[in-house]
Amino acid sequence: MLQRLFMLLLAACLTASAQKPIGEVRATDASLKGNVIMGKDGAVLTSGAQVQAGSLSAQIKLARGGEVTVCPNSAVTVSASKTGDELMFAMSAGTLETHYKLAARSDAVLTPDFRIQLSGPGTFHLAVDIRKNGDTCVESLPGNTSAAIITETFGDGTYQLQVGKSVVFHNGKVDGATDNVNADCRCPSVPMIATPLQFDPGLKFPEDESRRAEALSAKGEPMPVPMVANQVDNTQPGKVYAKVDAPIVFNGNMIPYPTDARRNAMMTLPIELDPYPKVLAPV
Repeated sequence: MLQRLFMLLLAACLTASAQKPIGEVRATDASLKGNVIMGKDGAVLTSGAQVQAGSLSAQIKLARGGEVTVCPNSAVTVSASKTGDELMFAMSAGTLETHYKLAARSDAVLTPDFRIQLSGPGTFHLAVDIRKNGDTCVESLPGNTSAAIITETFGDGTYQLQVGKSVVFHNGKVDGATDNVNADCRCPSVPMIATPLQFDPGLKFPEDESRRAEALSAKGEPMPVPMVANQVDNTQPGKVYAKVDAPIVFNGNMIPYPTDARRNAMMTLPIELDPYPKVLAPV
């Protein structure tokens, strides 16, 4: 029984370690789901993770180079091949932009009606917008050097989007598409803020918080109340903290070992003993 349990745990550990990081998310109000590893500068995504952008765009810095922009109020699920070299972005609504180079590999963007194939080598600056009326807009952005092959999910229709062009598909079909138009499929003009995810900027290292609490207590002032996810700070209007709905995997290698000065400071913290210790009565 113990041997079987050990083998199951070993298999689970090997499966988890085999997942390669896809990229890192930096945003202010994004929600994350799936396997997420919290780092010192942001959230590291592995295959199957979902990024839900809030009122601001969320950037996925790809581990292989380049980035993907999840536009405001859009959700994208990112999956990787076994080697991690090829990616698939699945979206049911909203807007997505790709900004990266591909070697001899192939990525895909999936929508409810179409599969958009990005085959390298080439540079892909593309925007995909699923509009509220059901239309799908695909645009070749400035700097794009490669064509994209668009096929129907439930049909045989195929369309090749040329460099510098845009197209709008209606009713999930290639037939009747409006091509060579100045369709704007990009993210709306919302300022991009790419800062590390912040969960509680008011809390610092224990010794700093101890000194701060001691100073407030000496002045007779109330203790600070920690901020929680998605709580708005009235002192900083419009600032929203990140929300993460995902299993968190701790990686000790990401935490710097404390310096001698920090260790000495922690060793000299005052310790207050309870003058009335509770003693358990014998049973």
